[in-house]
Amino acid sequence: MKERYVKVAVPDIVYLKAEGSYLKMATTSESYSLAQNLSQFRRRTDIPSLQCIHRSYIVNMDHVTAFDSQWV
Repeated sequence: MKERYVKVAVPDIVYLKAEGSYLKMATTSESYSLAQNLSQFRRRTDIPSLQCIHRSYIVNMDHVTAFDSQWV
């Protein structure tokens, strides 16, 4: 797999999902795989709109339109 670096604007991030030692970043237009785990991302990133809602998920609260105890 070829490495490439893509600049992603925070407002475009919808969510991040832990997938082992990688992260899946879903944006409004594409998905990316990041070579870091969720805890590493959280330690390096302090963006108020990105909130950890589960041990495996971070969501961009600016994209949340509804939620309950089971679903976002």
